[in-house]
Amino acid sequence: MPNHLITLFLIPLLFTLIYAEYRTLNGTNNNLKYPSLGVISSPLSRSNPPISFYTNINDDNVMSMIPTPGNYSSRVPKAFANCTAALPKNVFPLPRCASNKIGSIQASMDDVYNLDLLDKYKSKRKISHIFTYWGFFTKMDISSGDYSGVNYPTGIYIPQDDQTYLSQNPQNASLVIYLPAMQFNRSSPTAGSVGKNVGTPFLDGSQLYGHDLEKLSRVRDYGNHGKMLLYYSNHSEDSQFGYPPTDENGEYIFGYTAIKGRNVFTDMFHTVFLREHNKRCDLLWELHGDDWDDEIYFQECRKWVIALLQRVTFYEYLGIALGSPLPPYEGYNPSLVPSIDTFFSTVTYRYGHSEVSDYHSIVDNNGQVLATLSLNSLQRPRLLETYGVPSIALSLALQRQEETDIFFSDLMRNFTSHHQNITENMDIFSIDVIRNRDHVIPLYNDAREAMGLKRATQWSDITNDTVVQSRLIETYSNDIDKVEAYLGGLAEDHWMLTRDSDRLWFEEADAELSYQELFEINHTTLSQIIARNSPNTYKLPANIWITQPSTSLKSVKPAYTPDYIPNNDEDNILQNDLFYSSSNHLTFSDDYEMFWEIIGLNIHLKLISASTVGWFAIGFSDPNDRSMITSDMIICRNINESYLEVKQYKANAYFTPQLVDDQNQLIKRTNQRISSGIYTHVEIVRPLNVKGSYMKPITADRNLSLIYAWNPNSNVLTYHAGNRGVIPNLNFFSDATFINKRRQNLLSHGIGMFLVWGNLQLFGTVIVAIFGGIALAIMETRFIKGAHGIIGITIFCIMGVQIGIGMFNIWNLVNVESVNMGIIKLFKIIHLFLGIALIILAWVNMYIGIKDYNRENFWSNNRWITIYLIWIGLIVATFFISENIFRVRNMKFLYTMVNEDTRVTEFRLQHYIRDYDQLPTMTLDEFNQRVIRGMKLVIVEGMIFDISKWMKYHPGGVKILQRVIGTDITKDFFYITRKYEDSQSSSNDDKEEFLTFNEKDQQFSNIFKRNNMNRRDKNETFANFIDIINVNKFFGRKLSRVAVHSHSLYATTKLATMVVANHFDSSDLSIFHRCIITNIEIVTNHDIYKYGSPIVKKFTLKPIRKHDNFPVRKFIPGDYIEIMCYIDNQMIIRKYTPLLQEFSEEYDEDVDRNNYNLDRRFWILVKIYKDGFMSKYMDRQLNNFEISVRGPFNVSESIFKNIPMPIDQPIPNILLNPNQPNGCWSNLFMICGGSGITPMLQLNSLKQSYAPPNTYKLHLLFANNTAADIIYPKHLDSLVRKFKGNLTIDYILSNPPDNWDCLKGYIDDVILFDWLSFKINTGSHLSIDIHPNLGQQSQVEYTSGVIPNQTVYYPRPQDPLIESSVSHSTVLHPPNIAINYFPDESKIIVCGNKGFMISIQDICNRIGIKEENTLFLV
Repeated sequence: MPNHLITLFLIPLLFTLIYAEYRTLNGTNNNLKYPSLGVISSPLSRSNPPISFYTNINDDNVMSMIPTPGNYSSRVPKAFANCTAALPKNVFPLPRCASNKIGSIQASMDDVYNLDLLDKYKSKRKISHIFTYWGFFTKMDISSGDYSGVNYPTGIYIPQDDQTYLSQNPQNASLVIYLPAMQFNRSSPTAGSVGKNVGTPFLDGSQLYGHDLEKLSRVRDYGNHGKMLLYYSNHSEDSQFGYPPTDENGEYIFGYTAIKGRNVFTDMFHTVFLREHNKRCDLLWELHGDDWDDEIYFQECRKWVIALLQRVTFYEYLGIALGSPLPPYEGYNPSLVPSIDTFFSTVTYRYGHSEVSDYHSIVDNNGQVLATLSLNSLQRPRLLETYGVPSIALSLALQRQEETDIFFSDLMRNFTSHHQNITENMDIFSIDVIRNRDHVIPLYNDAREAMGLKRATQWSDITNDTVVQSRLIETYSNDIDKVEAYLGGLAEDHWMLTRDSDRLWFEEADAELSYQELFEINHTTLSQIIARNSPNTYKLPANIWITQPSTSLKSVKPAYTPDYIPNNDEDNILQNDLFYSSSNHLTFSDDYEMFWEIIGLNIHLKLISASTVGWFAIGFSDPNDRSMITSDMIICRNINESYLEVKQYKANAYFTPQLVDDQNQLIKRTNQRISSGIYTHVEIVRPLNVKGSYMKPITADRNLSLIYAWNPNSNVLTYHAGNRGVIPNLNFFSDATFINKRRQNLLSHGIGMFLVWGNLQLFGTVIVAIFGGIALAIMETRFIKGAHGIIGITIFCIMGVQIGIGMFNIWNLVNVESVNMGIIKLFKIIHLFLGIALIILAWVNMYIGIKDYNRENFWSNNRWITIYLIWIGLIVATFFISENIFRVRNMKFLYTMVNEDTRVTEFRLQHYIRDYDQLPTMTLDEFNQRVIRGMKLVIVEGMIFDISKWMKYHPGGVKILQRVIGTDITKDFFYITRKYEDSQSSSNDDKEEFLTFNEKDQQFSNIFKRNNMNRRDKNETFANFIDIINVNKFFGRKLSRVAVHSHSLYATTKLATMVVANHFDSSDLSIFHRCIITNIEIVTNHDIYKYGSPIVKKFTLKPIRKHDNFPVRKFIPGDYIEIMCYIDNQMIIRKYTPLLQEFSEEYDEDVDRNNYNLDRRFWILVKIYKDGFMSKYMDRQLNNFEISVRGPFNVSESIFKNIPMPIDQPIPNILLNPNQPNGCWSNLFMICGGSGITPMLQLNSLKQSYAPPNTYKLHLLFANNTAADIIYPKHLDSLVRKFKGNLTIDYILSNPPDNWDCLKGYIDDVILFDWLSFKINTGSHLSIDIHPNLGQQSQVEYTSGVIPNQTVYYPRPQDPLIESSVSHSTVLHPPNIAINYFPDESKIIVCGNKGFMISIQDICNRIGIKEENTLFLV
């Protein structure tokens, strides 16, 4: 028994089947309707057409760029060689002049000490450089340009007055460009004028994994559980986490990286996520081991990393970039076209160029500067290994980026790129200008108009910055319509397109991420990803996107502790501090926390923030609402260091909260303290509940979600940038009411438990969970440690197991066939005893609880204990009395079901049917037609019942009832055993056969072998596995049925309500009978699983009862049976050729063959096709399962069905010899292919049964593709032995093994001619004239059975052969090759697929076989 339990608990692990769709590397098949949408190297899209004056188009359909002096060459006229030169109307500035006059900072030496000026260029929202370089890292994934077009070696001309626009660098680095010009390339000419995206438009981690297998192969560690290549060492703590491989120049190798745009910071992000990939591989390996192969590990980990990239980008990065979060994900939209817009890629997404600083400080864990790196040194090889991932990440998090504007840092305008030992000088601003013109981007005003905005008519419409206005006026000669679109707004719509057009987006069902995985992904931040993939010696801020203040509340804690009463200084107003309980305290972060107290009808709130220049807020929302969309909020803003604004706001979806008007401001500030530069302390009073107000009511019986957010760096109400959280289901009264309500809660708990276990056991599990939860909430430690608490916890544990077993049993009823035996029966017994134990323990625990309550002096006597014990006694007595009454009544009903005197079953159902005489009559044909159409009808005692409404409630399971649809279940319903079926039957008739232990183990092993080899191609369900366990391990009886049991009086009366019609005697052949499967055997070579070809199974069947009238006679050639099954809510019927068991190789030849009742077993062969309805159904069958069968019918009946025949003349059998009483042919030539063997086996059985020895000859030519495809070779060999020379079998294989010594190739004219001639002439050599065009002769060996016995020479065709095992060559039919003599009383019978038979028929015609001598079976 323990072994079986262990096996059951291992089932989920053993039968974990993985059917997952993974992303392609190149973006194909993301859109199922248009698989090529989103593929790599697609042109960028253009939502708005270019403006009209871009009309010069060359032969490659590429538009020329707008004119500029020298037209992007060094041949610039002297008049325009300076940036101050006035330009003609239709001539645009030199790219470097646009860079000088618009994007330059032009700082002087003294500006280094001007803090206000320096702060002007820094991010106003205190955004860190994490944001900057995450943008570059993400751009490598979704928008990477192909600049393989025309090269302009002097395209960026350096004007003669260039130095006048340069800053005076205080760090002595020269900003002078000594080159006369810099080069650039236009975009790929194949992309027209929009540009080409090297990657996909999806956020799919292509910068890590590459766009194709060739790039992936450079970075993947094949054979190592799906990992990526990382090299580990002990040189430092960080090197133990691994670094990527490097090329010969020392540069890291990634799936994809921008060669000129990569740097140590993007390398850091690459490395962190490669480490995350490998970390995930290690975790999955611990769970799945060898059950998964290398590819599954890789794809699952890749899917995980892509999900993290998507989550970080969309739910951290974009919220900061857009100023508010994106709307929630609503699902994949297949109508969207995944693409990257050229305006987005060329203009919008280049905003990051203005955010880059000239210098970056690298710090250690304490914030001490280790080095200061200039922008031009960030591409040095292996710089990451010098400082390590945590140092680089912390450095980015602590440094403010530059403001997103038109100003570029000096080194961005004189950037020196180092890649592959190549150095190149670049002006990034000039290149951005060039790329605008290269992609034919509309001018600024035209772009505004195309996007639905008004055209700018004044320079203030573009910017309020007067410095920028003057620069634009000077650059574009005061022509506002000439201004180019350098920077655009970060389009929300385009990011939503990237998300919503991705079918495999991580939140979409097609991504196939589990709920647990999604939960973990959605609660993982970039800070956490970096931290878990680097040494823990560094502590990153929780929010690395915003530079955090240097102070924390921990450093100033004494100044605001609850018991601190401050002096009345100038910062304290209104009243002294209120004392706040330490239990009513929430810490949101190191720099924000809250206290509260409930007094009367108000809640007093104390909020403390470690900042005096920011804002902080709390909001109240519905219990399960984790967003700010519906909350009412209190926002505190530091207007200055002496004044704090405290106001109520309404949430405004994804926009800035809406200020509540003054008359509805219902909060009051009672205390305030601002410590300059350190912290802000404020106390607020809010009403608990105001009827008719927008405020969420705070009551003792209602939980709320508390939303909190803050920005310590800015008092402008913008996006919190990740400084946000939620505490769901908070009850502000919980602490204050604990003591006052403890007694009431204990009493409620006791009453609840009494109602559950003393009265309402049917609803016990739900109510116990409620009152048990109350108990755990209110009980003190001493109760939990006592007997009452321990037993209570034990009850909870047992209840959990009980619920699990109960759900498992319910699931079994719907999905498992053997629901009343084996493991399932064991679990039902366990469920019963656990239930009894649960009730007893509950009763005992209630007794202990009452005693404990008395000891707490709530009651002074034991009368309630006495009453309780009496009540429990009454419940037990009532249960036993009612149970026994029910059992006696039911036993009396079952006992009188069979008349002991007459041994005849009483027709009991008639007594429970109202208006029995008024029932309509239904013919058997009508019954069968309705069953086939889907009605769930059965026959019981000559009446027809519709069981469709009862199936899902059937205690014996749904599957059992599905198998009896369309059959007579009288004996099954009343469980009439063989004892009553025939008192005259001998004891031998009732003997059951058992499989030996060795046979069971072998069969079980074979089933597992098949399951394991086909687990990816076949849906072997958990339910099927349980059936396998039950049938093959617990029982193993060949003739035992899976589910039989008697039915109670209740079940009988219930069935009586389902009657629909009366029915006459069911002896007609068209009624379905149920047969039990006594044996299943795979009759093709097991090695065939390796090739994925269909296998063939032999099913041995027997009527479920000895005297069932099926089959009504022995099977004869041409007979077939019909099998009906219930698949996917429809009835399906298929035909199969049956053979009696006596013609099986296992049959004992010494038995009396004339005794038909001796063995009613028969067998069929079924080829299992991967997509066949019936094939898959039959493949799932097991020993002792039942199937519905009717027949036999004969193919001759369908042929002569519409041919008039004399009434007294029987229908002739087309397969039999009409000239012989026994129907046998003197010479029978059988040609078949594949599963066409089954009719030939029927013909063999006829000869064996009726023909005298040596009066017939049987010849079989059996064609197959491979040796593994030969069906039932063991049986064919046994037939050869049994027929003792009267049967020969010749095999021909089109794809034979090397050691094959029988016929090889395909059946063609010559092979069939030689084979027939040889058999007709009984082995004599033939002299055949060969047509000269037939080529050389080759040797063919003919075999009887599997042993070669004759050799004949014949020519081989040179034409290619086809898969049907028959040659269609027109060469092989010379006129002198023909069968001139065909013996009398002989027949050629052919069976195979359609192509096979057409080919054989053509060959027979060509070699002279007459039509009357052939018969083709379809």
